[in-house]
Amino acid sequence: MTLSLILTNTYFVGTPDHATVTIQDNDDLSAPGTVATINGPNGIAYHPANSSLIISRSDTSGAEKNFKRIATTGALSDWSTASGLGYTNPNGKQGEIKVGIVQTTANGWTQGDLYFGTGQPDKIGKITADGSSVNTDWATLTNATQLAGDTNFPGGLYIDQTGVFGGDLVVVTHRDTGGTLGTGGGVWRVSASTNATRVAQLNDAAGNGIYLEGVLTLPNDSCKYGPWAGKILSCAETLNLLLAIDVNGNSTSFDLGLALPEALAVVVSDRNLFCLNFINLDRPHSTMLKVPKTLLTNFVGDIIVVEEQRPDLVVVHWDGVRFVTRHLSVSGASSLEPVAFAPIEATP
Repeated sequence: MTLSLILTNTYFVGTPDHATVTIQDNDDLSAPGTVATINGPNGIAYHPANSSLIISRSDTSGAEKNFKRIATTGALSDWSTASGLGYTNPNGKQGEIKVGIVQTTANGWTQGDLYFGTGQPDKIGKITADGSSVNTDWATLTNATQLAGDTNFPGGLYIDQTGVFGGDLVVVTHRDTGGTLGTGGGVWRVSASTNATRVAQLNDAAGNGIYLEGVLTLPNDSCKYGPWAGKILSCAETLNLLLAIDVNGNSTSFDLGLALPEALAVVVSDRNLFCLNFINLDRPHSTMLKVPKTLLTNFVGDIIVVEEQRPDLVVVHWDGVRFVTRHLSVSGASSLEPVAFAPIEATP
């Protein structure tokens, strides 16, 4: 394995004396295994109630179900009756449906219930843990800022597990205006009783809403996460930045030298990592890849940022002074979408 140490010239807002350190590693993930072939996957999450992975996909035609299940054996099947959900943008391309699954019953949430962007502006849907009930109008992001002709879609959903954000469902949004990126910027908290509160509206220097994808919340542990502790973390994809948002809606941007950051995850011990590999020109041949847990044991508790088109998995570690990033190249991947850690093998 060959490693090269790269000192970048990017700095953090508010801490100009702290440089980013990048370690480029192109070998460790050279041959991730292919678990399944899936038509147009957009979102993925571990389902603790049935020990499987649920994958979402936008498909307005109704030709296939919107949600697929990958069992512990690696078998692929339909999950729930949901079909025909999603949207097609003015360029004729399918949009994306992102998902979040409740991991632990608490704060009014039930383990295994799934929440998703429905493909309708500002609408959040819900599917019960056993997949038997589908509600495409569970909650509305009321009074979402929206320009004429724009549509406002969830770019990430995550149930807060830190308590800092009350255990709420955290949602970040983007808009699709016929392929023009760089709009969106809504950060929301939604309670189990469907009450939606906007935490922040994040705009760029020109006043346009920032296109947000991927979201998680981090424990209030400054030793582990530095200036990200106790914050919502999201990807400003088209700006190549990460954004940290506090409970009052104040945000700080971080330039870690990323290229199209798409999604986020915290490395969990003794869990394999499953990655969606979206093959843009051949949707039916998109795949789910598996990175064995043995390759990630040294990174437990660190943040993984998914770079969509390099494509890399970037491990981010706070060393007490600065963020250190390590690029793990995923050989053979075309365009990476969200990832999920799961305590299953999913070996066909």
